[in-house]
Order: sequence, then structure tokens, then C-alpha cells
Amino acid sequence: MRRGADKYDFAVEVPAAGAECFWHFAHQSGNFYLTYLVQWVTMMANDHRLFVTVNSPQGVLVASENQAVGQMEFQTQVTETLITDPGIVDALSSGVTAVSLPAGFYRICLGNHNNQFGGIRVFVNFGVIYEGSEESTREAEEGEKVLNSTLAGIEVFVLVLVSGDRMRVWIQAVKICFLCSLSGPLR
Repeated sequence: MRRGADKYDFAVEVPAAGAECFWHFAHQSGNFYLTYLVQWVTMMANDHRLFVTVNSPQGVLVASENQAVGQMEFQTQVTETLITDPGIVDALSSGVTAVSLPAGFYRICLGNHNNQFGGIRVFVNFGVIYEGSEESTREAEEGEKVLNSTLAGIEVFVLVLVSGDRMRVWIQAVKICFLCSLSGPLR
């Protein structure tokens, strides 16, 4: 079964002595990952550490760190919910042994508790990779091969039109930057 992955990366500012929290929906049997990096601090902040926590859909602490740079990984699990629907309760009493919901919202919190007088800017990269995403990775690698051959053809064509080392260096830099933008999450 091919399920793929969902991922996000962005930068966020966390105010002095404050926190920013995000909720990320995850299905069961996924590999949750979170990578973060403090990019800069403002005003009178002198501590680059960031207090990062991840809580399960039930509110249980799954992971925590207090560092300037960090990475967390864990398997998502089936989440159980209290059933109050009368129809489901009747089904349970008639022989069905369990009902569980295969999804939930994980809470990611970035705390700037180490700095009382200055904010910090943090780059965050997180998501969930599900079973079967190896196929999409293979497809991406094949697409990258096609892209590389296309870029190589463009490079040769431009070099034929324009002679000179300065243009060659520029083409190489564009090629490298373009390939970097296609790469996946930090590992």
C-alpha cells in the first residue's frame, strides 16, 4: 500500500519567554520526524537553546530536548478514544472487542524559556513518512536523473553559445542551487 509522506519546513519567531505550538495530523504506522535549528536571537537574548516538546494525541510527552539544534524521530501509533456513541457502545457489547481510531494530532511546541528579554528565530522541518514511501523516493530519484541529464544538456548548449569561465561557473551554481531545492527533509 502506497501512502507517501507529508512534510513542512518554515521559519518562525518565538518571542521572549514565550512558546509557539503547532499541531500535525498523523495516521498510524508512520515515522514522525522533527528537525530544528535556531537561526538567530534578538535583543538581549544570550541563550541559543530552544525547549522543544512533542506530545501524542492523548497529551503524553513523546519527546523533548533543550538544544539549539536537534532532531527527533519516532513511530506514530494507533490512538484510542473514549467511545460515547450509543450505536458503537451497543456494537461493543454485542461481541466487537475494540474500536480504535488510526489517526491523531501530535502537538509540537517550541519554547523560548531560556531567554526572558529576547526572541529567537527557528527553522523547523517536520512531517510523517508512511509505509510505501520508498516507491515515491524511487520515483523522485528517477526524476532527478532526468533533471540532471536535462541540466547537463542546457549547460553544454550555453557553453557552446558563450565562451568564458565566468558563465560556466554561473551555470554550475544555478545547477547546484536548483538541485538543492529539490532535496527532501534534513536527516
